[in-house]
Amino acid sequence: MRVSIDFGPARGWRSFSAVSYRCACAWLLGTILGTTRPAPVALAADPAKVDFNFQIRPLLSDRCFKCHGPDEKARKAKLRLDLREGILKELEDGWAVVKPGNPAKSEMVRRIFATDEDDLMPPAKSNLKLSVAEKELLKGFT
Repeated sequence: MRVSIDFGPARGWRSFSAVSYRCACAWLLGTILGTTRPAPVALAADPAKVDFNFQIRPLLSDRCFKCHGPDEKARKAKLRLDLREGILKELEDGWAVVKPGNPAKSEMVRRIFATDEDDLMPPAKSNLKLSVAEKELLKGFT
């Protein structure tokens, strides 16, 4: 048994509109040059290029401000992460909430990478989590 499919009359190249022709040429040129693939997206930013207002503040606002933000009644541990003074607050023995240039002495880094559930931030009961990329971004900020 033979099946025949009719595609209608052959129209040739003249049936392409100018836009279709340009799109086909651009696709072909892009394929030849290898530029049609989307650029890879970086998961973690370069620490030298971390933008506090664009990358860090929204992350802190979403995951930390509920307990460490502007609401004095909800604030825990007398720690404000919404103000520069709170983020750079000096602690005991040379530690700070965020120690610029020294993540090993940053309490925030210690807490977000903690394995002990009592020290981990954000706490498990908050149902908030930081991805590995977000943790690395915060570490790169310090």
